[in-house]
Amino acid sequence: KKFIMCIQYDGFMTRERDHWGQIESMRRRGEELKRWHETKAGTIFLLEDRVKCGDKQQRPVILRRTFLASRANAFEFGQQLYAAAVRQGLLLAEEAYIVADGATWIWNLAKDRFSTCKGTLDFYHAAQHLDVISHALYGEADQAKAWCKKQKTRLQKGKDKLFLKTIEQLSQVIDSSESKQCYFDDEAVIREWEYFSKHRNHFDYADKHSRGLPIGSGCIESTCKQYQLRVKRMGQFWLQENLEGMLLLYSKHLSFLWN
Repeated sequence: KKFIMCIQYDGFMTRERDHWGQIESMRRRGEELKRWHETKAGTIFLLEDRVKCGDKQQRPVILRRTFLASRANAFEFGQQLYAAAVRQGLLLAEEAYIVADGATWIWNLAKDRFSTCKGTLDFYHAAQHLDVISHALYGEADQAKAWCKKQKTRLQKGKDKLFLKTIEQLSQVIDSSESKQCYFDDEAVIREWEYFSKHRNHFDYADKHSRGLPIGSGCIESTCKQYQLRVKRMGQFWLQENLEGMLLLYSKHLSFLWN
């Protein structure tokens, strides 16, 4: 039976107890205390398990999926995520998709471990970056909302080339000799053009939406929230090895693999 696999992953911050017993001496020396560190989480599911419920809203719901999380670095987390995907049938999948925000480590990992998978930039993160450009161009004026809505519509309707051409032309105006006469935030526009240019192959929202594929990373966003409800309670902090153990056990619980 043919099937399509979806892979999503992201990170969230956890509070840890570093340098146990050395805090006061470090403060006297003026050294910076780093209490918050990134924990990485991932979830894997088959497209056939993504259904819609409700008579009116038709809200997408995933019936079953695999969870994993780790305090490891991106390389080690990538090994864990790839192993989990293989156990779920990655090598047998007809197609596999990664849906994620634009974080650099996410797409470096995708290139390293999931080079055969197709990538999708989370549409809602893309919309946020469009909002940055619109405010850089028009500030708080009504023109900002109108321009932003127009570009979002282009992305939604599959007019990716026209969208990219518009953003590129803005950056070219800034690079020209007329840049000193620009009244908008040129650094923000150039920065966002580089962002969208880097993800030019991660759009195609219209086709993916028509096929029932997710174009948003809400699944991994909710996954991160579920982990945070367990490991970021009031006054809670961790030793790294204890956090890693809890993340492993909680992943088994969420994946219905607890024994």
